[in-house]
Amino acid sequence: KMPILSIEPNPLLEPDLKLIGRVVPRFEYRICAAADTQGTVTLRVPMYRGLALTGEAHISDGGDPSHDLYWLERQGIGRDDPQLTTQEFVVDAIPLDDLQLDTAFIKIDVEGAELTALGGLTHTLERCLPVLLVERPDGPEVGEL
Repeated sequence: KMPILSIEPNPLLEPDLKLIGRVVPRFEYRICAAADTQGTVTLRVPMYRGLALTGEAHISDGGDPSHDLYWLERQGIGRDDPQLTTQEFVVDAIPLDDLQLDTAFIKIDVEGAELTALGGLTHTLERCLPVLLVERPDGPEVGEL
């Protein structure tokens, strides 16, 4: 069986990743962000009534935090709702080439930071020629990247 390595910047998901590691053989994870250069990034996790909306977590671009919550308006939740907050985490960002991975498959789901993640994988992509699955927030386009 092939090993699985999950790169996850959201530390709120670590308990779930630990559970997966106990159940799935050869599963490992690292709490960090995939990037084209080494450093840190700010991860924003929307919270509503104290519940982390982890599926909507994203790397901050340094802009207005309320702008990050536009999608909640579709759910009838206003940006000025006092029960809506954002929790921020500063996490390490690394080029995945630094991990010296030998891989046949890479799945990327980075909510708009696809080119940044791929920029840190150029040597791995050239060396291993893996199959790529790249999820995009605006829908799939085959062969566009």
